[in-house]
Amino acid sequence: MYTPTSNEITVLQGDKPIFRITRDNLTNVVVWNPWTEKAASMGDFAPKDGYKNMLCVEPGSVGTWQVVEPGDAFEGAQTISLVGA
Repeated sequence: MYTPTSNEITVLQGDKPIFRITRDNLTNVVVWNPWTEKAASMGDFAPKDGYKNMLCVEPGSVGTWQVVEPGDAFEGAQTISLVGA
């Protein structure tokens, strides 16, 4: 987990931007990969060796508790855009 200084993250393939993730009201980002055992245990993960070529980037509020008082609401969002599309 990390806390970026910008609400926008650009994902690169080599030095070429591929897509951009814009966070709204989500303070952190988790970057992960299921690797061998987790990928094998996921029924909808295909191909089973696809973990070798994937990366999951998930914005969220995970570093601290997000407190929502009775009657309040919390909204967060992410927008994923292709670069150049």
